[in-house]
Parts: sequence; C-alpha cells; structure tokens
Amino acid sequence: MVAVEITLLIFGLIIFLGFFASLFFEKTKIPDVLILIAFGVLLGPVFEIVNPTDFLPLASTVGTLALIVILFDSGLNLNLSKVLTEIPNASFFSVIVFALGAVFVGGIAYYFFNWNFLHALLLGIVGGGTGSNVVLTIVRKLSVNDDTRILLGLESLINDVLSLVGALIIIQILNTNSFSATQAASSIASAFAVALVAGILAGLFWLGILKKFNGKALGYVITLGFMFILYPSIDFLGGSGAIAVLAFSLILGNAQQIAEFLRWEGEFKLDSLLVYAQNEVSFFVRTFYFVYFGLLFSLTLFSSPALAFSLAAVAGFLAARVLGVRIIQAVDSSFKNYSLVLVSMMPRGLVAAVLAFLPLEKGIIIPYFAETVFLILFFTNVLATVGTFAFEIGRPGEITKPQVVRVKEPKSRK
Repeated sequence: MVAVEITLLIFGLIIFLGFFASLFFEKTKIPDVLILIAFGVLLGPVFEIVNPTDFLPLASTVGTLALIVILFDSGLNLNLSKVLTEIPNASFFSVIVFALGAVFVGGIAYYFFNWNFLHALLLGIVGGGTGSNVVLTIVRKLSVNDDTRILLGLESLINDVLSLVGALIIIQILNTNSFSATQAASSIASAFAVALVAGILAGLFWLGILKKFNGKALGYVITLGFMFILYPSIDFLGGSGAIAVLAFSLILGNAQQIAEFLRWEGEFKLDSLLVYAQNEVSFFVRTFYFVYFGLLFSLTLFSSPALAFSLAAVAGFLAARVLGVRIIQAVDSSFKNYSLVLVSMMPRGLVAAVLAFLPLEKGIIIPYFAETVFLILFFTNVLATVGTFAFEIGRPGEITKPQVVRVKEPKSRK
C-alpha cells in the first residue's frame, strides 16, 4: 500500500510541477521543459526514489504516445494555408541542416575518433534530426512569428523521416555491403507520399464522423483511439506515422475552410469540447514525458568515452545549424530576427532515442553508440532551453502569442 501511496504522491507532484513550471515560463521565460527534465533526474539518477531501469523498456511506447498527442495538438493549432506556404522553406532548410550535420559529425567521428566510416555516418544521421516531440512543444510558446514557428515544426517532422530512412539505409549497407541510390530516394519519397495521402483521406473521413459526435465528450476519446490506429498502420505500410497524424490533425483543425473549399454543406467547425479536452490531455502527456526523459538519464555517462564523442558531435551539429540558418536567412529575410531561436532549436527527441539501439538490434556492435546518442539528446535539449531563454528575455514587449484554434464557446444545451 505504501508503494501505491508514494506513486500517487509522485504523480500529483508532477502535475503540480507541470502547472507551476508553465506559469514560471510565462513570468521568467525559463522553459518548463528544463525544469521537468531536472525533476526527472532528481527522482531517478540522483535520489533513486524511482528505479530508472524499471521504465527503460517503456521508452519507445511512452515516446510514441507522447508524440501522437503532441502532433495532434500542433496540427489543430496550425493554419493550413500558412503551412502550405512554408513547406518549400522548411524542406530546403531541413535537408541542408540534416545533410551538413551528417557530414560534419561523420567527419569528426571518422577523422578525430577513428570510427569506421559507415559507423561515423550513422552517428551523424541518427543524431542529426531535431525531435518533433520536443520542438513542437517548445515553439508553440515562443515569441516568434508564425513563419518561424511553422518552419521549425515542419523541419522537425521532416527530420524524423530523414533520420529513420537514412539510418535504415546505412544499417542495410552494413548488413549486405550493397547500396542503391534509386532505392534510397524511392524510400524517402514513399514515406512522405503514403503518409500525406493517408493522413488527408483519414482526416476528411473523420470530419464526417465527428459531425455525428458534435457536443459529445466521447468525440475526443474516439478521435484519440483513431490516431492510435492510424500511426502504426501507416508505419506498417512504409510511410511516416508522424506525418500522417500531422496531416490528419491539420484537416481537423482547418475543418470549416476545407469543407467550404470542397463545397460540403453544413457546419464543420471543430467542436470546442474536443479542443478543450485536447488541451488538458496535451498538458498531462507532455509534462509526464519530460519528467520520464530525465528519469532515464544516467550520471555514469559523464565518466565514459561517450562524453567526448557527444560533445564533439554537438559542436558539429551546431556548426551545421549555424551555416544552415545563414543560408535560409539569405533566402527569406523574414527569419533574420530569429537567429538565436533558429540556431538553438536543435533538441533531439524520440526518433534519436529509438534509433540509438537500432545497430545493436540488428547485430551491429558500435562501442558507445547508444550512450553517445543519449548524451547528444541530453546536451541538445539543454542547449535548446538555454537558447530559448536567452531569446525570450532579450525581447521584452515583443511577445507574439502562440497560435490558438478559434472556436466558439460551448453552447448551453437544454
């Protein structure tokens, strides 16, 4: 019984911490993400109140659930026309930064640490993508314009796909000693195409379903269940589950405009009850996810060779990002006032954590690979929170409110 009481106590403290950390961010601009991660580190590695090894097997599942909810929340709060406008910039920026990062970090690991060439390149690819589950959470609160917020969000989603496909290609080469450029390009294109088409069709289909649930609380529950089915189904078909969920939620978030464009009769505005429920669930999930992230951190990593590998890799990724930001700012001047955010917004997330163990699962032994990726993940998250804090405190009076879904107040029902 004592264990149950302690568990409930910790859960309650985490919820309160998440709430007050959010308020603290509004007052001080110190990101709540760092506070939540720090609390997780105290719970596990420092005071050992919770045994991190008990939760390690759940990392992939917890991260995926968090990603689905965060993607849904982000899609509901994005303006579809602005997203479509920003896709070319986001695609260009993503590919440039990802490619430069893979080359820089791969080169560092190969020339300075004597890694095998393909092992070094795999490190640059696995650690090269910003984590959508982290980025989408942070950018919605930043004092940036819509173009910058959308650019960073889309970049993180595109990077998820590039990291996944790129890592699988390198693993295939290591196992078979063969490579096909045509097959690689086809895999990437297929991952995007399958996800977009499936996500859009699923969203249009679900608009009709939600219309029948208008004003009923179960509308949110069944929508969440549908996304839990959609994500793994698209992954199984070779697409990106993350892109599919984002496309699905974009359709729902812009329901009325899409219905008018398709000349559908009737009102298709998203029910406010669903939006309110999503806000509550999103807060709950993101709060527990970042505490969980801190819980899994191991202090012993600081005494291993992975520390030097990871610091050098972060320096390489940072150099690639600085160069990429300079390029995108030369292409589009609307990003010139947000250099600090664009450079520092490089936290690694769920995809990197999952791919860290991929070589071992495929029978490929790379010493300190997973440990290095995990430290990269930790350091880039700290860098992102420090960078956003520095940006926010330097812009008093220039606060741009995060995008919100415009919905009607719930009507009183007789």
